[in-house]
Order: sequence, then structure tokens, then C-alpha cells
Amino acid sequence: MRSSAIEIRLLEPHPANRLLYGETVVSDELLQSISKNGFLQRVIVVQRGSRYTIVSGHARVAAARQLGMDVVFCDIMDEDVSPNRVIELMVDHNRYRERTTEMRAREAAMLLDLGSGPGAKAKPGEKKRKSEKGRREDRVSAVGYCIGG
Repeated sequence: MRSSAIEIRLLEPHPANRLLYGETVVSDELLQSISKNGFLQRVIVVQRGSRYTIVSGHARVAAARQLGMDVVFCDIMDEDVSPNRVIELMVDHNRYRERTTEMRAREAAMLLDLGSGPGAKAKPGEKKRKSEKGRREDRVSAVGYCIGG
């Protein structure tokens, strides 16, 4: 991972962020903090051509836009990181933020669909669980992972 100052106009929200967490909300506290202290954590992005997709820091970037900032310091992930891995990292970076039960359920469902996290779907050639009990255990395990258990 490398760090760089990136023009804010080149930063795009990850489409899965809205699906998982809804509209990005910028609190007054975040605006005040960035105004006073700048960014306490860099935004994490992945480069896709000449643009950058936000992995972690959607609210910080939205706040920077509201504050009229032109440049944001970012940590840039390697371009060869897979789209599934980007989503896994997005969920992991949001693990300690305050989330609703609905957000956690959407995270678990997305991770299961990607084949990530505990209880993920079997990979091709692996033996699949056939029982309802096994599928229920997988869902509970994935939800526990997203909740932080």
C-alpha cells in the first residue's frame, strides 16, 4: 500500500457501501473534527484506471466535500486486489462502527454471497452441507462474524 494526496474529484464511493450502510451521513461532530484536526485516519482507496474507489472513509470524504477541500490524503491499495477482497476489507474496516442489526445482516449476506467469512458457501469441488441445520449454522456464524462475535 502506498500513500498519496488525491484530488477529491477523483474519489468515488464504492457501490456496495450504499447497499450495506445506506446513505452516507456526515455528522456535525465529524465536520468539526476535520475542520479542527484534519483527517485523523487516511481514507483507504483502490485505484481503478484514473479514478479511485473508496474502501474506507466514505463519511470523511463526504465531509471533506462539504468543507470545500480539494485534496484528501489516502492509502492506495494495490490495483490487483480482487473486487471480492475489496468488499471484505470494507466490511472489516466498518466492524467497529456503530451499525444497525439490518446493516449487520446485509454484511453477513454479502459475505456469504462472496464466499467469505465463517459459514461461507463451499468453493467448487468442496463438499457442501446439505442439511437445513448446517445452512442455519452457516448463517448464524456469518452474522456472528459481522457483529463481532
